[in-house]
Amino acid sequence: MKKYNELPDQLQHPLFNEAQLKLFSEEIGYYTRDKTKVYPWQQMDQNITGLLFQWEQLNGVLEKQFKVNKNGEKNMMLEAIAIFLQLLFWTNGEPVNLKHLEGKLTNFQIKPFNIYDRLIFIFSRPTSFHTFKQLQELMLEQQKKFAVKKA
Repeated sequence: MKKYNELPDQLQHPLFNEAQLKLFSEEIGYYTRDKTKVYPWQQMDQNITGLLFQWEQLNGVLEKQFKVNKNGEKNMMLEAIAIFLQLLFWTNGEPVNLKHLEGKLTNFQIKPFNIYDRLIFIFSRPTSFHTFKQLQELMLEQQKKFAVKKA
């Protein structure tokens, strides 16, 4: 298994360490190996549906968890954050790239309002109930904006 410092530069972020390598497997493949393969952000329609299915499954589990506990299980919350990041980047036709995030987000056409500040909040409190609620709102907003763009 790769270590955190062996992750591609574009995925280096203190929130996502070596335990979360599986979260961005498509991006790792793109940044380290084959750039000729067709990736999810290049065939959005079918892959966005898959992301949304993953989100619905995880969202249900996390909702139940938060009813019993004020904090979410860290790995599941990191997976939820990663799914949102993939939705955000893929709907803009790009692989997730956490390097120079603010600049990347500025150039996106499809994005929720005040996205950078909201992500900073999420990254600073990844297991909190408020982060989970924020993720739910961001997922809904991004889905709506993507649907409008597609129409």
